[in-house]
Amino acid sequence: MNPKQLIGLFAVCFSSSVLGQVANGPASPVESGSVVEAVSLDKMPIPLPPGEVEKMRKNVPISAYDGFSTVEKVPEAVKGFFGHMNAAKKYLERQGQLNEKGEREVPEVHKDMSTLKLTFKPAKFSRGGLIAATPSGTKVKDVWTGIDRFFHIEGAGSVRLSEVDLAASGGKFFMMKEAINTRVRGKPAISRIFSDEDGQTVEEVVWVDGNKLFMLTFGPEFVTEAKIKRSHLTAHSLAQELQQ
Repeated sequence: MNPKQLIGLFAVCFSSSVLGQVANGPASPVESGSVVEAVSLDKMPIPLPPGEVEKMRKNVPISAYDGFSTVEKVPEAVKGFFGHMNAAKKYLERQGQLNEKGEREVPEVHKDMSTLKLTFKPAKFSRGGLIAATPSGTKVKDVWTGIDRFFHIEGAGSVRLSEVDLAASGGKFFMMKEAINTRVRGKPAISRIFSDEDGQTVEEVVWVDGNKLFMLTFGPEFVTEAKIKRSHLTAHSLAQELQQ
């Protein structure tokens, strides 16, 4: 296992409290269903930082209004989500611009999907308009194995939809058994809600379907003072609407 291959997606998953790990090996054919494995907390292939296991077991998460999602105060997760949304918009505006050395300084960001080469067909998301799309994962023969798409749903909120073709990159997702609390289109999933000091929340659902790892994150809009969601939509309900 090459540690450098782990750092990208693993860092994203761990920092957003997905409670899962992605391991990558040499790109090779992978049978459907073998790219995900549910394991106990103490059997994760990559040891968690010292004291993190005990901390997780002592913390009893609060159940959300839907009866299954967990709620945790994680301001950095909320800030990170909206920061990524804003960065995608900013990078899209700066695409094609060169610095004094004639080099591009911003990541690869696309306004539509027509010029983005992927190893798979992205799921269809029928809600809202696409703000930007950026490749992720690894490159296999000049084709990307992952994509992050950013959407805005008028009157509801913002969405980041991440998909990674684990089979194409030779990867495998280890999903923590203790964190599984729902299903998406019949597949085991982890649904979590993060909040900050001001009451802003971000909802996140992670699951594997076929050979693809999905992460759908939803930042709902609220009525300014009452902190009531403007829409009945949730990350979980949006995930159920995806069409492969």
